[in-house]
Amino acid sequence: MRHARRAASLLSAGLGAAPAALAYDPLVDGWLSLSDGGGGDYYRTALPVSVLQLLAPAMAAGEGPPADARAALLDDVFALGEAGMAGYNTSFALRWAAGWAGADAAPQVAAALRARLLRLQMLTTADVAWAARGDPAAAPPDDGCVAALQAFMLRAFNVSGSYDPASVAADRASMAASLLGPVDAANASVIIGRAAEHPACRDLAWAAVERGWAQLTGWLGYRSTLASLVRGASRHFVSHEWQAGVDRFQGGAAAVEAAWPVLTGTMQRGIEWRDSNIDWQAQRPAVCAFLQAQSGVERRGGSEPTIE
Repeated sequence: MRHARRAASLLSAGLGAAPAALAYDPLVDGWLSLSDGGGGDYYRTALPVSVLQLLAPAMAAGEGPPADARAALLDDVFALGEAGMAGYNTSFALRWAAGWAGADAAPQVAAALRARLLRLQMLTTADVAWAARGDPAAAPPDDGCVAALQAFMLRAFNVSGSYDPASVAADRASMAASLLGPVDAANASVIIGRAAEHPACRDLAWAAVERGWAQLTGWLGYRSTLASLVRGASRHFVSHEWQAGVDRFQGGAAAVEAAWPVLTGTMQRGIEWRDSNIDWQAQRPAVCAFLQAQSGVERRGGSEPTIE
């Protein structure tokens, strides 16, 4: 496969410049990728589903684009699938990636795949009730979806989940004990990071941030640091109840943005993360049904939805 990195640069070089002519014969050159490997300005590449289905066996046979372009394409398909855009959904992204990415030895591809699978683990882990936040005896409702995802991850990609759903009670007790100390500028980001690694404990991390909020706002001299902390905390919650609770605690999205007018973009990204996490929940029943059908993990509760 010919990867047109230089061609892409030529096409984008200079505002107002005439488009560059590319010498290309599909019968001779085969596949042509006009992506720049995910570099440069932020963008997503939405290839037709039919093209992705043809490209997967080519990449599995080692005939695809360079590793950075494969990693970027993998990330794009999962991101667009999560958003339900371009005719993709998360079930399609998983099926498509299973056809080639698990056997791809490139570190870039492995890193992109693991990041996307762990984000999906976060999305499939439900939130505890807002009123129960910070209670180590509480636990997210479990319908078997996370276990099914982890079984699929291991079988299709040889990637292990970051926690065992069967050990949630013990993990919550351990994390609650580790969060009894003060929360300040030195450890707040670490606490939020731990929530990302163990989604079933993320309410405990947020409760610790709430308890230390006054100290945090006093210690963090740079508003951008605090804004980034709030954004990082917000991105992990996936329910309407939690969105409303976080907004109330912060005084509402408008109040947060008004308090930090220079940082509107930073806060807006946090709000967009929460919104996209909640929007994804419309896909969750179909994705869980797909995973449970593939993994053999029994589904607990509710009716079997239709996979789109």
